[in-house]
Amino acid sequence: MKGVVFILILKLFNPIVAILLTSVLFFISHLRTWKIKFVLIGSLVLGLTYAISVYLTKSIWTAIMIHNLNVFGFLILVNKRNIFKEEYAG
Repeated sequence: MKGVVFILILKLFNPIVAILLTSVLFFISHLRTWKIKFVLIGSLVLGLTYAISVYLTKSIWTAIMIHNLNVFGFLILVNKRNIFKEEYAG
């Protein structure tokens, strides 16, 4: 969704303004989710990364892949799960 918003904003503003504006929107969309400042700053950085990747590649799929990798890594780190370890039901 944010990639589509970026493309629409890019039609109205120059690339730098569009990147900054959508990054701030991404940050704001995560304000109520996270209370940890480090995670909030990460949201701003990721928003910048997503917008820049869409601008450079002209495809929202790059941002989707980066987002999925981020969520996957976050879930592994937060839950401290080893996804490669076999668990036996017994």
